[in-house]
Amino acid sequence: MPNTAVQRGEALAGNREQRRFSDEATTFGIRSGITVPIRGGFGRMAAFTLGTGDRDVHPERLLADWKDFVQLVGVHFHWHVTARLDVPSAGKLAASEFTQRERQCLACTARGKTIANIAVLVQIAPRIVVFHLENARCKIGAASIAQCVAEALRRGLLS
Repeated sequence: MPNTAVQRGEALAGNREQRRFSDEATTFGIRSGITVPIRGGFGRMAAFTLGTGDRDVHPERLLADWKDFVQLVGVHFHWHVTARLDVPSAGKLAASEFTQRERQCLACTARGKTIANIAVLVQIAPRIVVFHLENARCKIGAASIAQCVAEALRRGLLS
């Protein structure tokens, strides 16, 4: 979402968090830019901001001018995160370190089952499914359940 209010120097319409974000951006010299929200699992959120101190930059021009740079940032970030996850201190999890329920819920998720489907199949409450998935996510050090499933499959922790 373009930060057009910062670009025009006006008070940002929106909720308190959006106004605070705009005020903080201005404090750091960001006068125009684009912020892309990145939503993770269980209500977590991050943001990627491409900003500049120039007042007269339109978001479309900013994206066009910085397209290659943004692509490079994405590749660098992916490489950095992948390298960090492969560090021994990040914890090479053995399959036995997942509980049976965690493995069961992850395997169902890997097959495309929803939390409601898993709850019925495993005969537990949906909130308990979420509990097991979140525990597995934390153990493997993933940012989302999707990443957790992918990493568990990559490491051969799911059959």
